[in-house]
Amino acid sequence: MVQAYHIITFETAFTSIEFMHENIYHFDNKATVVFSNSIEPKDLAVRFGANANKISHVKTASTKDDPGYQSIVTAKFEKVDKTDFDVFADGIVLDESNTCAVIYTADCPSVTLYEKVSNRLVLAHSGRPAMTPNNKEGEPITNIITLAFKKITEGVQNPKVSAHITGYICAEHFEHIGKEAELLIRPFDQFGKIAFLNRERGQLDLPAIIEHQLSKLGVPKDSIKSESICTFESPELESYRRDRSSKRNLTVAILH
Repeated sequence: MVQAYHIITFETAFTSIEFMHENIYHFDNKATVVFSNSIEPKDLAVRFGANANKISHVKTASTKDDPGYQSIVTAKFEKVDKTDFDVFADGIVLDESNTCAVIYTADCPSVTLYEKVSNRLVLAHSGRPAMTPNNKEGEPITNIITLAFKKITEGVQNPKVSAHITGYICAEHFEHIGKEAELLIRPFDQFGKIAFLNRERGQLDLPAIIEHQLSKLGVPKDSIKSESICTFESPELESYRRDRSSKRNLTVAILH
């Protein structure tokens, strides 16, 4: 059993009219995850131990038709300008010390898996598209969580995995009403009642599904940590559902 030290630090500074928000989580001092509304991912990554030349910026898929949908790739470090992306994927693997991956989200949870034996990390964008089961009904469920777990445990005997889930929109505010929305959430009925706070209103509970899947995959419950912060309810964080804004939060994962 891997016991990840659950150290979450809130650092709040008043700058102009905005609050700086940072949640910091450490995996036994072997890896760090920072969830922030910062607009300076490089500075944030370096401050927490990343090599400035080893920061991989990930462009995740917003729909199943976007590049990198439900794919997980090894980190690349090729960007020249901070507006560029190194990889197009929903998940990224870090296996080199002092490397970092950055994912941009508004309401979607990001999931970080750390495997102790191999000292490997996977950061996965876990919004509705990536979490949508990509299997035929009745077959074993396949989505970004199962794919990330398979990737991080490849070639490892008796893997020891722990997980962290960043801030996300809570089910109460993640409603799906109407025929088009119903088509988007229908695949989640495969998870049963845990998938929804209220099925009639389509209140999809992504963090509950994530925790359920990780437990079924063998991750001990006390090694699954969730920030339990709703982006919709937290004015200092970006929320597309609340503001319809193009601004994003950052999830920065560093392997030490």
